[in-house]
Order: sequence, then structure tokens, then C-alpha cells
Amino acid sequence: MSHPNAILILPRIRVQNANALTSPFTWGFPGPPAFGGFVHALSRKLSAAHPGVSLGAFAVLSHAFNAQASGVYESNFHLSRNPLKADGKLPSTIEEARAHLTISLVISLHSSGVLEDREAVTQAIARLLPTMRLAGGSIIPTEGRFGTSRFPKPILNNLSKDSTQVQTDTREILSRVRGGFALVSATGRLAAHHREMKVTQPETTALLALTDICARTRILVSDIPPGEDDSPGQPASWEILRRPGWLVPIASGYRAISS
Repeated sequence: MSHPNAILILPRIRVQNANALTSPFTWGFPGPPAFGGFVHALSRKLSAAHPGVSLGAFAVLSHAFNAQASGVYESNFHLSRNPLKADGKLPSTIEEARAHLTISLVISLHSSGVLEDREAVTQAIARLLPTMRLAGGSIIPTEGRFGTSRFPKPILNNLSKDSTQVQTDTREILSRVRGGFALVSATGRLAAHHREMKVTQPETTALLALTDICARTRILVSDIPPGEDDSPGQPASWEILRRPGWLVPIASGYRAISS
């Protein structure tokens, strides 16, 4: 794809009741396919109003995440009570995982020509946001001062082709979304962990490697300094095994399971 003309920033979007069950094995923060679908739908609607304008690559930053679940060792989803059926009996319970979240999206914007009327494009996006859904959830206004509420105002930032200006543009973009955690792919770490496990456990699968690297593992650590008496019966303590970085299992896409 060609070099983007500008960067579209949708800061601090509040989403209510987003789908938190995005794969057969994990639940929690919505996966990139959910945000990709939102960007694609927004691009189609924007192109209808402004021909030649389209959206491309995107980045997701999380500011807040509140899963509608509770529990200490086992989490239970907060399920809704549906109305009674015609015969007065309770309907079957449909297990749905929902979450409230606040995110920011940084999206590349492409134009077939010079993007002259930026204000019109920004206003068109602002009108479209309240009518759309993101990860199955509703986009709701952000609470402001004195009890007021408003939807986030889209921001269009220039993007220079000059390499010397890239750092300045990047700093300006990051200042708009500060206070968030960016979603970064860590598939390389999973592959490396899988290789390490196969050294001692040759039959280890990628799924076992995933559950192992995401588990909260406690290890027994001796309180005796190295080189001193470490015979049985010496004091020791349990500590949590520290992983490199904050790793969260999130479904990142789809692939064929058969030919």
C-alpha cells in the first residue's frame, strides 16, 4: 500500500458490552480481527461520503478493561436474565462474555489525491462513530466535566515523507494516546518457548506451550545463599516465576484447520 497521507487518531473510545469470548481457548480483551472489522467498516462508510479516501493499517491501545465476570480462582461471567417464554418457563441460558473497555485507535489514512478538506473528513468520521459497533459492543459518550458527555473527537495528523520529520510526527501521535498499553504481537516469544520446552519434552504441542507461558507459575526458591549448606530441611520460599514482559493470550486471526 502507498505511503499514508495522514494518521487518524480516535482517542479514548468507550465501548460497552464488547465481546470478550473471541476464541475457543481464551477470553478477555477483544482480538485484532474485531478492531480490523471496525476499521474496514468505517473505511467503507467514509469512502461513500468522500471518494478516494480509505483507511489502512491500525494500532490498538488499551486504557481500561473491565470484564463482566467475577471470581477468585474461577471466573464466572455475568449473564443476563432473558424474558420468560410463552409457556412461562425460563429460556435456555446463552453464555456470553462481555466487557467494558476504553481504547484508542491509530489508523493510517490514504487519499488518491491531496487531502484538502480535512475538517469535512474529521466531521464525517465523528458522525459515523456513534452509529457503529466495535467488537460487538456499543460506542458510548465519554463523561466530561460538570456532568457533560461527548463522543471522542477524531484527530487527523499530518505524516511527512521526510525521514527527519518522522520522529517528530511519532512523538506528536504518542502524546495524543499516552496512558495506554499498545497491543504488540509476541508470537516470536511463544515459538521460542515452544522450542525450549521441546528440549526436555519432545511431545510438547504449541497449545501446551501457550498454556505454560500464560500460566501463573510458582517455583520453590531456597533462602540459602549459593555455595552454603543446601541439605534437605533448609528454609525456602515460593515465588512467582517472572515472564519477560506482560503476555496475554489473544486470538490474532484465523487459519485453516484442514486442507
